[in-house]
Amino acid sequence: MTIPSLVIRLALAIVGILAFSVGRAMCAATTKNLLRVEVYACQQIRIGASSSRPPAHALHKRGSSITGVLITGRVLESELVWEGNSSDADYLMEIAKISPDESRTFFLSGNASKICSALVGTEKPFITERPCCDVIPADGICLVPSTMTIVKEEKRPERWTKWKRDS
Repeated sequence: MTIPSLVIRLALAIVGILAFSVGRAMCAATTKNLLRVEVYACQQIRIGASSSRPPAHALHKRGSSITGVLITGRVLESELVWEGNSSDADYLMEIAKISPDESRTFFLSGNASKICSALVGTEKPFITERPCCDVIPADGICLVPSTMTIVKEEKRPERWTKWKRDS
């Protein structure tokens, strides 16, 4: 076998692997944060795909956007939590901890006219969400910048298992 034919075979194998894996997400599991947030401000926000010239526009699905609520607030309490039995937790799990007393911006899916009046000036429980966004082009919730924490309102905080990890 000559070197050029070996290189061609190796290139074809790599292309085959890449073609198989395109569109398949490969995200690590992560902990969630159960937060109690003092909400300062709340407003409607629309996040659209980049309209930049290549290569930036290739990172987002053209014309895609997501609408939700931008919340600004201070984290009063934060606990790492796991959904289900704590013995199911894996030590390879990524830990994404949010510290109390941080002022942050949060993204919450929904309509501001239905959500904001009940939030501003209150302390609300939220659970962090970490969608798997390792596929390009990004679309939907994956358009939310990493500087914003994606959350959902938590109506039953007691259902979460507190994260306990041996040191």
